[in-house]
Amino acid sequence: MFRQVRGLSTAVVVLVALSVLSDVVVGFGAAYAANTVTGYVNGVVGDAELDLMTTVVTAIEYVSLTLFIASAVVFLVWLWRVRANAESVNHTYGQRAVLWGWLPVVQLWVPRRVVLDVWRASAPVPDLSRAAVNWWWGLWLATLVLNRVVSRMVDRAGSVDDYRNVAVAVLVVAMLDAAEGVLLVVVVQRITGWQSAADFPPAPHPAPVQPAEAPPRVLPPPPAPDPRWARPE
Repeated sequence: MFRQVRGLSTAVVVLVALSVLSDVVVGFGAAYAANTVTGYVNGVVGDAELDLMTTVVTAIEYVSLTLFIASAVVFLVWLWRVRANAESVNHTYGQRAVLWGWLPVVQLWVPRRVVLDVWRASAPVPDLSRAAVNWWWGLWLATLVLNRVVSRMVDRAGSVDDYRNVAVAVLVVAMLDAAEGVLLVVVVQRITGWQSAADFPPAPHPAPVQPAEAPPRVLPPPPAPDPRWARPE
């Protein structure tokens, strides 16, 4: 049964936009933290300012994490519904892949395939460019790897230069997150727009008609032997 997804799409767009904004704030918060630590080491910043920095950065990180979780949950609900609406093609994975596809290891390829199948089933014309999906997924994988790199950098940071490097890395991840979020919004709005059209689901495209084969040529039977030409015994 078809279910409308425009309201969910709006919620996804708003939450993703807020999440991207919070990531950018986290990036600048990392730069603020690095400058505060540098000032503290040089004796310019006191304990009160250092404590304030810690409180502010921690609050920013909690807000960013909350927005990320909220946007992820709403996105999964949206993806579940558009996957259920898009049954006009054969999908690579079943409906539940919307959920288990994000488990470790399989998350590297299954969610992209799920979204691509929904894109293909929802598009009004066949073979529509899927560059938006592929770029979104590539940036998501890049941020996934870089976030782990940043976490290790934070764990090993022990000097002012280390914290400055962390701040630069966090800013780079924030910019990639922003680009990934923009592309995700494009994908969500495209699929939602297609599925909200009056002519959705699109009529299946007929398979090409093969020319009919000519019937086999039937040869006439050979003539019976003429007894006049029979050889006498």
